[in-house]
Amino acid sequence: MQFERLNPNQYKMFMTLEELQDRGISKEDVGGDSTKWFDLFHEVVTEACDTIGVEEEDSVAVEVYAVQPQGLFFIITVEEEPPFTLEGAISRHKYKETDSGTFVYQFTDFEHVLGLIPYGHCMATTHQSLYAKDNAYYLIVTFPSFRGYVEAHPILTEFGEKSSSSDAWIIEYGVCVCQQHAINQLSYWFSSEVR
Repeated sequence: MQFERLNPNQYKMFMTLEELQDRGISKEDVGGDSTKWFDLFHEVVTEACDTIGVEEEDSVAVEVYAVQPQGLFFIITVEEEPPFTLEGAISRHKYKETDSGTFVYQFTDFEHVLGLIPYGHCMATTHQSLYAKDNAYYLIVTFPSFRGYVEAHPILTEFGEKSSSSDAWIIEYGVCVCQQHAINQLSYWFSSEVR
């Protein structure tokens, strides 16, 4: 991928329809909820961060423009910010969170939780606990950095949804399925069924 500097904090990258098709992405996938689109978007953002030297405390805005019939333009804007604080990141992005930096995700079916196994690498630096309560499963995830949250949150919400229940309530009233390293443990227990 070639990134062209537009100004000191903005870059552009163009991807042709042929390049998209080589990656197995159709016009219907672009901007939709498909995992192919998410994987491409994640690849572009990761490559941009590595190529242009984005620091973990910087925030990145990505705009995607379709240029019919040629392809897609990605405009990446880097905004340097003060050192990362979880409270600041949450207030900027309007996500509800507990004071401990912990998010709770709810899954209606155990199979949906197992769907996270192939994406365990995106949550390698997080702490996860799995609980069951009222015919639902709750994954309690603590992120060490905002970048970890940005990488894992879309995957978690693809298989489940962010819960309004607090982690303390789930721990108090739920049944513990796996207290730590939940995704790794599930991968160990169910890897032959997932493959």
